[in-house]
Amino acid sequence: MLPAKSSLPVGQQMAGYDAWWLSSAGTAPPAALVDICDLGIGIQEVPAHPFACFAGVDGESLSACVRRHRSSLGDAAYLVLVFNGSVLPPKATRAIEFGADDVCAADDRDGLTLALARANRVNLERRQTAAIHRALDLERDHMQACIDNLPTPIFFKNERGIYVGCNKAFQDYMGLPASSIIGHTVHDVACGPYASVYHDADLALMKKGGTQVYEAMVHHADGLPRDILFQKAVITDRSGAARGIAGAMLDITERKRLEAKLTDAAARDPLTNIFNRRRFFQLASERVAESLVQGRPVTLAVLDIDHFKSVNDRYGHAMGDRVLCDVADLLDHGIGEGNLVARAGGEEFFALLPGHDQSAASDVMERLRNDVAAMRVEDRGLELTVTISIGLAQLSAGEEDLWACLRRADHALYDAKHGGRNRLSLAA
Repeated sequence: MLPAKSSLPVGQQMAGYDAWWLSSAGTAPPAALVDICDLGIGIQEVPAHPFACFAGVDGESLSACVRRHRSSLGDAAYLVLVFNGSVLPPKATRAIEFGADDVCAADDRDGLTLALARANRVNLERRQTAAIHRALDLERDHMQACIDNLPTPIFFKNERGIYVGCNKAFQDYMGLPASSIIGHTVHDVACGPYASVYHDADLALMKKGGTQVYEAMVHHADGLPRDILFQKAVITDRSGAARGIAGAMLDITERKRLEAKLTDAAARDPLTNIFNRRRFFQLASERVAESLVQGRPVTLAVLDIDHFKSVNDRYGHAMGDRVLCDVADLLDHGIGEGNLVARAGGEEFFALLPGHDQSAASDVMERLRNDVAAMRVEDRGLELTVTISIGLAQLSAGEEDLWACLRRADHALYDAKHGGRNRLSLAA
């Protein structure tokens, strides 16, 4: 008696084999098969995922028979069609083309025995393969869990530049799920201008081999560009052939920001925040060289706050610092674009005016001298005015260097001081 109607096929299990005889069509197992192995008592539902199934072919087309069994068994089952009568090669070929895995004749005991042996062999190989896949899946899952717990964004690409793996930190950093990264190229994942930089770097690394370290910008998930230190290495197989790239990203945005602050701080006077003496000479040397190449004049000035010691002695060093800061701020904002001013030390300042001859530079410096004289310095209820003296010298191209010109400007400042102060003196 057949069990109640079910979506699963029914049949008899073959003792000693991971195989079933399908009885769905009401066909009885051939005597030769019964002689080879014991069949389970009674007809029962075949498991949802059977390994091997033997089925008789009777009264329907070959293609319809295969479709019906595949529909109920799925593609994974090893399907053996058992024919009444001989099985000629054309029929066997068609059966396998339609989706059967093996064929044999119902009265061919040796053929059925071989079919069972082949089924067992395939079953063993599939079990071994499945075990390998499970082990690989476990290893992959373990590796993925390891890199997912690392805070550093990590990625892997194959030799064609397609992402084949990444960790959670990389997904979060790029603001994309794994499905939008794996199987895609850098041009799909990164912003256009940046993607070309990474692509070119990858090509260079694949060509050269080894490792690669470089800095580049990356568009973060928050929409802002970040400074990144890329560390990459070529992945090779056992033969040494390049198979792809492994990379890690270190966000150095804060480090770069701090470096910029430190660099700027090292170039500026800590009190007045204008350029210091060291930075002045660095920039002045560059701009003088540029002006000489372009055939443009260059003029240097040395400025000094008049009677500054008296300010400190009478009003205190706090007022003296206020005077220095206010004068520096006025000079820095009033010197004009392309010109340069710096604190040389104490109450003395340097100025460089590229593209200005002595006459044009005199106009600029006289304006600044008048502005300083008109300025009122206030600190804690005290108020005073100060003046500056200026020495000016135009660089004699081909006859002197920056240092010699500055000495002449300093001598001119000496003349201004001894000439009554609050004035500009031109170098001889």
